[in-house]
Amino acid sequence: MYVESRRDGSGRRRAAHRVSASSSSYPWQVGLSAALWAVLGIVLIAGGTGVGSSSADPEQVEHITGSLGADTVASTVQQGPGVMWVIVGAAICIFAALLSFGLGWTRYVLMGIGASAVVVLALSAAWESLVAMAVLGVASVLLLAPRAHRYLS
Repeated sequence: MYVESRRDGSGRRRAAHRVSASSSSYPWQVGLSAALWAVLGIVLIAGGTGVGSSSADPEQVEHITGSLGADTVASTVQQGPGVMWVIVGAAICIFAALLSFGLGWTRYVLMGIGASAVVVLALSAAWESLVAMAVLGVASVLLLAPRAHRYLS
């Protein structure tokens, strides 16, 4: 894309924009951002279903609890609302698909839901918060690219 200036009838300079053929194509920033939002949704679904959680051997937990007391052994039972994470993760995946189809309003919904999910994950000290923060940052910044912004507007 380049800009050339011309003089109109009144002697003022006027910018005439030439748009190349590649500017009307699908911006890679939107596709990558939609994929990253889908990753965030999948991470939330995995966290809600307990896929990434490790389970301790019940015999060893009982032995340590007997030796040191019940207060020293961390519970491996999932804490928090797992069903909510599955619903939020599924919603993020749906909005990511809509974003990939070029619906620009979904970026605002995704950023709101994603930021809220990251804050709640960080407050619950879940391992998913690290992945969610990185994905939220990169996916949001990709949507700020001028080409992606023009495409989604």
